[in-house]
Amino acid sequence: MDLESASEPGTSQDLNAVERKQQLLQRLLLQNASKEPCFQETPLRQSAPEVPTSTDEEGRIGNTDWCTCGNCITMPTAEESICCKEIDNVVCQLEDAPCIIHHTFFKQFCQEDLAHFLYCFLGVESQRPSEALFNRQMRKTAYRGFTTWIHGYLGRKNRRPIPSCAVHAIRTHFPDPENSYVGFIRLQDYNAIDMADDF
Repeated sequence: MDLESASEPGTSQDLNAVERKQQLLQRLLLQNASKEPCFQETPLRQSAPEVPTSTDEEGRIGNTDWCTCGNCITMPTAEESICCKEIDNVVCQLEDAPCIIHHTFFKQFCQEDLAHFLYCFLGVESQRPSEALFNRQMRKTAYRGFTTWIHGYLGRKNRRPIPSCAVHAIRTHFPDPENSYVGFIRLQDYNAIDMADDF
């Protein structure tokens, strides 16, 4: 605030306190508008994926009416109840196959030898664990491999559901002895201001 503008009639000296605060705030905002922001690049929040309506969710759970490939199974959530033909990146890979599980690469990847090779290649294990743990590790390797094949590298905390038909084929090939599966878990992200409540 310069002294010349403060001494002129009709300026901030003649105004009441509220008007002076508003005028000062406006000047400060205009001054700061020309400066660079604190972030080098303004972070943008990605728009959330469209959430299906409740009628769509109810229509997908407990049946496979939404399946167009003929190989899907019922899934516990609407988000997991998705057919390979509903995902654009999968449709691009289908070629002439009626379902992604019939694709040559999918068949090769779901073979125990190749999945186990990839798992060992990553240096995760040196000897084969128990059957239950081995199958769990192979399912996880197959799910990650499928996602990387279809969507490319997504980065941390960026997950996509795998089509029901692919999940079923992987679970059939690497079954859990107790038929206990985790399913798709979306990582939750929230505003930084809300993180203060976590402590």
